[in-house]
Amino acid sequence: MLTRRRLALAALALACAGCPPTLPAYTVHVPPRLVEIRPARSVIFARTSVPLEPLRAVLEDALPPKVEGGGERKLPLVGSAEFRWTLARQPAELRATPDGLAMKLGELGEVTLAAGPIRCRAERGGFQLEARGRPSLTASGALELAEPRVTIRPIAPLDCGVPVPLGALLEKIAAPLATGLGLALAQVRLPLAPLLDRALDELHAPRDLTLDGKPACLDLDPGALVLAPVGGDGAELILKAGADVAPRLSLGACPPPRPRARSEVRVKHVPLDELFQVDVALALPDDELAARLRPSLVGQRFGDAGRSVEVRGLELADASGRLLARVDVTGALSGTLYLWGTPAIVYRAGRFFVEVPDLHAAAETRSLVTRVALWLWKLRDGGLEADLKRRLSFDVTDRLNDARRALTRRWPLGDTNWSLASTLDRIVPGEVASLPGVLIVNARLVGHAELITSK
Repeated sequence: MLTRRRLALAALALACAGCPPTLPAYTVHVPPRLVEIRPARSVIFARTSVPLEPLRAVLEDALPPKVEGGGERKLPLVGSAEFRWTLARQPAELRATPDGLAMKLGELGEVTLAAGPIRCRAERGGFQLEARGRPSLTASGALELAEPRVTIRPIAPLDCGVPVPLGALLEKIAAPLATGLGLALAQVRLPLAPLLDRALDELHAPRDLTLDGKPACLDLDPGALVLAPVGGDGAELILKAGADVAPRLSLGACPPPRPRARSEVRVKHVPLDELFQVDVALALPDDELAARLRPSLVGQRFGDAGRSVEVRGLELADASGRLLARVDVTGALSGTLYLWGTPAIVYRAGRFFVEVPDLHAAAETRSLVTRVALWLWKLRDGGLEADLKRRLSFDVTDRLNDARRALTRRWPLGDTNWSLASTLDRIVPGEVASLPGVLIVNARLVGHAELITSK
């Protein structure tokens, strides 16, 4: 049996003797291509309004219903003065703002001051506590008011004919109440962990669907809980909470569901982004692609009479992550020619095509072509190499649109009242990976998604 080296020498000898050379079935050396496809991370938000009445009760319970007392005070220009007050707690006012929550709670009533001949009285004097808080999610999944800030504002200054610093007079009363209100706000917890944990369980479950008539699987891979900046306008506070996900649509049926790993819930705060992205992978089998190419190549002649080759067979295969075309020819050169290149998605005239822009002859083929002085690659319009490159073009627009439509839907989340509503309206081409027997076309579908409730 001849070794490869002897076969190569035999081919070279035949070429030098003027006989049609035969290219042996070399092992083609193609540089490896490493493609790592990572799904884009998106956020699925649920929007809901937060009732303010429970918080109103917390605010009012933080202040006593009645504050009264009196005592002697030293005032500039007046000296010693008798100061008395009887204040009643006012209804709390809550208002949603674009950056959180604003709250007001007053203690108003009769305030009197007596110093010698000076007598003054305010029927609705007192102070108002103004607080602001930023709703946030804790590591345990509870909604809290982070970093509450409380300020004191005097109301209805006394008119005694001389300036009276009502704020300073009321400071000993208001300051402890302001501190207590701040502590009460810091203790506010709305336990969302059970609801959010269940939502993560539902999002963790893979979802079967049909793509191009074949089974496919949507895996959301939920990660951290997220909270968008909470705000509103007026009486309604809007909460936007959800999960960080990395959606991936893969070919084949979903694997059996696995329990979600339990660990401390990670929470992060991010701006509300309407963008939702799903990575999809479509399979183009090499046999199917070759079958579409053969009618336009097999039986075709390239070159002039006496100096031409006829394509007798075509096979496509993977070579180190690139697409390899094996072309059987006979004529001026008989044997198998190898061409390889990096498949990619090309956007042209509103359509998406899988092509091989850098298709070129493998070193083994090019070496032999050079040795036998075959002019095939210098023919008009680039010869066989250029013609094959032009014909290696596969329109995948319809398949990508089918995936986009399949993912534009509403997904019920178990037996809860929630469902995931997704709308995808844009296609962003990604990598094309060559694997043994198949090309994997990766693309990113872009749109928006939201968790909605039927209640």
